[in-house]
Amino acid sequence: MRILIVSAWILVAAPLALAQLTTPAGKPGSVDGIVTNSVTRDPLRKAIVTLQSTNGSSAQATTDAAGHFHFDKVEPGTFSINANREGFMSAGRQLQAVKVGEEENVKDLAVVLLPLAHVSGHVFDEDGDPIMLASVQALHYGYNQGRKTLMPGAFATSNDLGEFEFSGLEPGKYFFVANARPPVQNLPPRTRIIGQLMAYPPTFYPSAADVAQATPSQLAPGATISNIDFHLRKVPAFRVSGKLLDATGQPARNASMNLLDVTQGIRNSRGTLRVMDDGSFNFPVVVPGTYLLTATVFGEFAAEQITVADEHLDGITLALSHGISISGRFSAEGPAPPQISGNVNGRPSDGYGQLFASQPQQDGTFTMENVQPGSYFLDVYGDGNVGYVKSIRFGATDISSGELTITQGSTGPLNIVLGTDGGQVQGTIQTALGAPATTGTVSLVPAADLPGRHDLIKETETDDEGNFKFQNISPGEYKVFAWEESARTLIYVPEFRKALESHAASVSVQPNGKETVQVQIIPADDVETAKNKLQ
Repeated sequence: MRILIVSAWILVAAPLALAQLTTPAGKPGSVDGIVTNSVTRDPLRKAIVTLQSTNGSSAQATTDAAGHFHFDKVEPGTFSINANREGFMSAGRQLQAVKVGEEENVKDLAVVLLPLAHVSGHVFDEDGDPIMLASVQALHYGYNQGRKTLMPGAFATSNDLGEFEFSGLEPGKYFFVANARPPVQNLPPRTRIIGQLMAYPPTFYPSAADVAQATPSQLAPGATISNIDFHLRKVPAFRVSGKLLDATGQPARNASMNLLDVTQGIRNSRGTLRVMDDGSFNFPVVVPGTYLLTATVFGEFAAEQITVADEHLDGITLALSHGISISGRFSAEGPAPPQISGNVNGRPSDGYGQLFASQPQQDGTFTMENVQPGSYFLDVYGDGNVGYVKSIRFGATDISSGELTITQGSTGPLNIVLGTDGGQVQGTIQTALGAPATTGTVSLVPAADLPGRHDLIKETETDDEGNFKFQNISPGEYKVFAWEESARTLIYVPEFRKALESHAASVSVQPNGKETVQVQIIPADDVETAKNKLQ
């Protein structure tokens, strides 16, 4: 089961080799195998199989009616192999390791693909009549910046019979939510609405107002579900109106505004409009909920969270502002190198909005322009040849945790000190039987949980003998994980790391120290089990 929803790849079948696999001189071998459906065990024809060498060259082959694939003239070496087919996804490991010796015929390789699921249903009104052009979302819990959150996945729109369908959904647990278009929209400016306007609120399957009361649907591989039917009921709707001012306090011109529904913790647009010449705006049909009102124009930005309950919200004043300019500096503690370099990235802590980034000048100074007020997580990377990030201060405040709050009056500066007494961690990864693993990925993770410092989590690939090395590491306590394939997305999730902590090696890095560890590679099945527990 995968955590994130992705679209099924649609690939064009190609005759056997698309690229010549070339490695240093050696007598070539060959590779044969079969691609099968993980549920039915049937062979899959027209699957695209990719064989990629460690030097980056690759070849592709198309399976025949028996699901068989063949690569010839394969120079000796270590390769990864995977397959793709429309309507399927990788089962378990995304990549399998294959080692080919001189004149060796590697036979009977088994590549298994997981069939994707299909879901369909209807959207009806309270009288049982179909609702046309209703939007339906398939939502799932995932992780954004290490935090569990409800995330939008696939989208569908109902037809004139109220029918909708999703094809190609990955196995997993989903919540389905339907949204019908307001009964009136795109009204002329200053249109007066008589009486109480009614509209359909977002409705979770089968008829819940929020995800806490919703019924989830567990999709097995290849499942077909055809009875996700909604019966929407109208509720009173209200007006949200006011004025948008520019940075000088005058009515904003040529501005656009958006009303984002954040009731469920995800941002869905409930309407976009252009502001009138006098700065006025009006969203005439808004059902009760929590919203983020945003506006942008020529590099200026404004946002305000509002709650619509049981009455119109009139007279809102929203003022645009220019982003803030923040200066900063990289410096080194210890012997100063000829040049200090690094970079700073800011991630909005709510997971939305634009990142800001800055590269320092030769003297280590930098400036971040047009930073909007809000809360951010910082990823600060020093030059790996210089040292590690030892401390971060914003003005007089220590923010080495990586959590930065910007207000309209913030000035900084943002001072980043690099330590030059970093340690080294090296070692080898082993299979469950204790033999050196020829390929793998290693993650070095601080024992302390610092969600604002993703830059402290390091990852590297092993060489052909399973060796790895990390340099210029901040002194402290760490866990070392080894994977058959990268866990780059989930390694930031504390619950995921905790579930696999028994497989990790502990290491204490001292200033200028050199530590050596042996780590057993985590089986792909254990990784899948840990992923499944996150649902």
